[in-house]
Amino acid sequence: MKKLFLISALSILAFLGCQKEQQFVQPQAEQSTVLTQSFRTYSSPAQALFDKWDSLGCSASAQDKDKYSEAIDYLIAKGVWDSLDCIFKFDVHHKIAALVNWKNPQHIATISGDYAGSFIPYKGFDGNGTTFKINTNYNPYNSTLYTLNNCMKGIYINSNETQSRVDLSSESVTSNGLNVYLQNNNIPKSVLTLCNNSNDLYYSPILQAYGWHVSTRVNSSEYESLKNGVSITKLPRAKASASIPNQNVYLFCKNVNGVFSGYSNKTISGAFFGAKCNQLEVINGLNIWGRYAGSVPSKLLMIDGNSLTKAAYWVDRALRNYGSTNYVNEVCQAKVGIRTNEMYYAFPNTLGKVKSDIYTKKILVVWELTNDFYLGGQNVDSAYNHLVDYCNQAKAIHGNDLIILVGTCLPRDYMTPALRQELNTRIRNNYTTFATDLIDVGGDSIVGVDSYGVNGVGERNTIYYGADKTHMTITGYNYVSDNYFYPKIDFYLN
Repeated sequence: MKKLFLISALSILAFLGCQKEQQFVQPQAEQSTVLTQSFRTYSSPAQALFDKWDSLGCSASAQDKDKYSEAIDYLIAKGVWDSLDCIFKFDVHHKIAALVNWKNPQHIATISGDYAGSFIPYKGFDGNGTTFKINTNYNPYNSTLYTLNNCMKGIYINSNETQSRVDLSSESVTSNGLNVYLQNNNIPKSVLTLCNNSNDLYYSPILQAYGWHVSTRVNSSEYESLKNGVSITKLPRAKASASIPNQNVYLFCKNVNGVFSGYSNKTISGAFFGAKCNQLEVINGLNIWGRYAGSVPSKLLMIDGNSLTKAAYWVDRALRNYGSTNYVNEVCQAKVGIRTNEMYYAFPNTLGKVKSDIYTKKILVVWELTNDFYLGGQNVDSAYNHLVDYCNQAKAIHGNDLIILVGTCLPRDYMTPALRQELNTRIRNNYTTFATDLIDVGGDSIVGVDSYGVNGVGERNTIYYGADKTHMTITGYNYVSDNYFYPKIDFYLN
């Protein structure tokens, strides 16, 4: 009995020991998994940034690190990382972390005139319009990348305002070559200036919507201004370069030789500076993080077409509506004189390069036809096929979830009414095979009818059409926008 009892006791102890071993081994396995995830390998630039944050006491979570790293790796893969001096992403997890330059983590911006609530985690810095400013501690004069005739600056504006303010500033009273500052003034217009005050580029809507606002120069006589990766001017602006201001760039105010003014009320989520490179790829890379953080709008509205489209959309109220009320990134690629077949060939290098997969909803509005149809000899088959090919290519690049809205053809002087109507009828009957919905402005009972040479009718109605009987008046553009384009866009954005 004693032996039996001893054996039984030993068996029980062995059993309990096994249970304890099993209970101990499992947590070790779980812990090992966590450690593997926490210590994943990042690229050297990403790791340098994370190490700096650690030393400053503002470490990022593993989840955030993965997304930060994804954005950095994208910039490296696209060949734009080495062209930049500074990348400031303010829409991060911590106020101190926001001031660290991603490209060179030893370079840190500083704040003056701070106030409670100036930093919003995962959104950026919010100006108070009176004292708050950020000294980037970046002087383009000392850069080997940012040079006189090869330079780029950009900021991401995350909110609108209605007063005259300055968001990005690097200016000198004595130089007029690369005085770069972004100023919003919607009464009566906004100003984007890459040179001096004698050559301002006036374009009222450019700072009224969310997105990246970029200024570039690639030679001694021209500069260009872009919104969300697309030029907002027909051609680069001509202005000879003279010198680079030898002073630091400030955000949220204008800096004129150390005198500050024009403090901004906007929210800014990021900025970058450096040599001219593929700025659309820079924007794509930085938007990877922005969409994850929630600072970049969740919806994308792309617009393509000719001068009619450019005039009907690239207006202050359109961008203000869709930038501020619907939280949409808007990109307008419409160009004067372009035809649908030319848009097709341009698309892969323009709107086709917009990284649309980071958005929850993406819409493309296409309205051209008048140039392609009229200048192409009024060939219905050709104009129709060009539109179909364009839309199919857009879906192939951006995916089948791309919402495509196509507009029908308006009348034009010397255009044959029967052929225009045949083209529009074909589009109405078949648009579901290549687009999502139809914007049938060409069938309107006022602006969509043909004049047949009768004054006051169709393209000869001077209330809605200009003297060339092709382009519209402001009243005409507002009419087609309010009654056709805006309602359809609103429907699909919401």
